[in-house]
Amino acid sequence: MACDPLLPWFKSLRNAIGENTFAYDWQGGNEPLLDYYYNKKNNELLESILKTDLEIQIPKEDQGENLNKRISKRMEAECCDLISVLPDLQESNYGDWINDFFHSMKQIRRSQGSIMGIKEPWISEFFPALFRNDNSSRFILIFRDPRAVLASMFKADMNGYEKIGQPLSVLRHWRKQANLFSIYSKDAELSSKIHMLRYEDLVNDPISTIKQLIHKIDLNFEDSMIDTNRFTGYSESATPAGNSSYETIQSGIQKWPIDRWRDTLPDHLKQLCELVCGQEMIELGYPMEIVEPRQLNWINEYELWEKNKEFSWRTDMENLLADIALEILRQEVIDGKKIVDDSIIKQLFYKQEVLKDLQKVNKP
Repeated sequence: MACDPLLPWFKSLRNAIGENTFAYDWQGGNEPLLDYYYNKKNNELLESILKTDLEIQIPKEDQGENLNKRISKRMEAECCDLISVLPDLQESNYGDWINDFFHSMKQIRRSQGSIMGIKEPWISEFFPALFRNDNSSRFILIFRDPRAVLASMFKADMNGYEKIGQPLSVLRHWRKQANLFSIYSKDAELSSKIHMLRYEDLVNDPISTIKQLIHKIDLNFEDSMIDTNRFTGYSESATPAGNSSYETIQSGIQKWPIDRWRDTLPDHLKQLCELVCGQEMIELGYPMEIVEPRQLNWINEYELWEKNKEFSWRTDMENLLADIALEILRQEVIDGKKIVDDSIIKQLFYKQEVLKDLQKVNKP
């Protein structure tokens, strides 16, 4: 199920964990999900999220109609068939709510299969809690070259489709996924429940990539799994037309858009991308092209571009020079040029083991 329908549920869960962690010193509201970098309090919140389960009471202000209204709004675009189940979801804790939601989704879609799923962005910090709630859960982390991610956003902005996320914030969330995957890959239980998939591998070799994926979730390969003409759009009468900032209608699995970012992404956004995500990009098989993004000869152009934008969401400090200085410090720590104490390492990398993994990555 697409369209990130449960984002309000994850925000509510984040807020409940924040209230349990910081008591009255927490105001989450409808703020975006966090990237947890460069902020001691947010870093403490991440530690609480990674340790928690879902036996947490849903706050009274989010029980019943209030939370369900926000979820319903998210469902309208691509899964409006599920809106009808929301009034029946009156459970008082998050674990019971999500269990009943999946049960209801299976019933309304009359699914004979054993697997139901949702697609949500930036929620990998909740994987451990979801797994503790149901140890039959499986998780798929999908990565795409972050330069292509920004190129798609940039094109959407050029087309006037909608406000876009602030690029620095988007890149930190991309990096969050990579750093958490590094942490989870060392967890004896969770590592076997998570499958990492690169978009580029999927379109270059769909059969092999899908076979690896379905092996992880105990399914057998069928040709229909890569036949986009047989995909079902539950809020549409016809086969889904795809989702692209460049084309209105797509069919099949196409390779050629993979490197489109090279011609469409402005240099200042390429520079920002490789400054923020460079080491993780190399770790995941995305070679860097900028020799030294820390020279910052691109920063004025980026700053001028950003000043003319109104973003749909952001999680940065809203002080570009301070943000960039922290990104440079992070890279200097990776390079061994700066030594910082453990509390700063947590704010830069979440855990010492993430830093150690990044220090093993060889630059070109």
